[in-house]
Amino acid sequence: MIEAVRRQVESAHTGVSKIDFDIGLLSEISSADPSMAWRYWLRHHCRCVAGEDLAEGILLFRPSRTLALAVNGDFEQVLRKYRNALLSAQSQEAALRLIREASRKLIRSTNVLRSEADLGWPESLEEYAVNFENLFPMHGDELNYFLEQAQKPEADPASFACRMQTFVGWMVGAVRDQSLRGN
Repeated sequence: MIEAVRRQVESAHTGVSKIDFDIGLLSEISSADPSMAWRYWLRHHCRCVAGEDLAEGILLFRPSRTLALAVNGDFEQVLRKYRNALLSAQSQEAALRLIREASRKLIRSTNVLRSEADLGWPESLEEYAVNFENLFPMHGDELNYFLEQAQKPEADPASFACRMQTFVGWMVGAVRDQSLRGN
């Protein structure tokens, strides 16, 4: 039922980049733990459309790799689910929607590879791509492919799934390498 509401609202507001529902507990949002991903997400990315705005009492978060990992450290599992859903999509329309969503998640997830010296938060997919390419220019073309698919999905689902799996595998290794170096 929630998914039906999400699709209806999303189709009525095509200028909004993403409409989603994340279910959580008020106690998680009210936690005093300053690294809580929920609190960051509410403060920096969500917009209240009804009821009490829970973001008002949350201080701004300082950009960091630790927080990027808290928010997108699940990228491997999430993108695996997208891959599986994409390979079993029942229609071309569903496949293209999944390609767009997976591309957006992948691009945002590159923030886990950010430099600790980077003091800003990317605000658009293009900014994520620029930040990534500055750190990993040898992989910039591949990320630009996903940026194109995030904007106008048209890839063959099987080909996209393969490219995504390869890129995610590289990212997992890069995150591990950064952790081992203490970056």
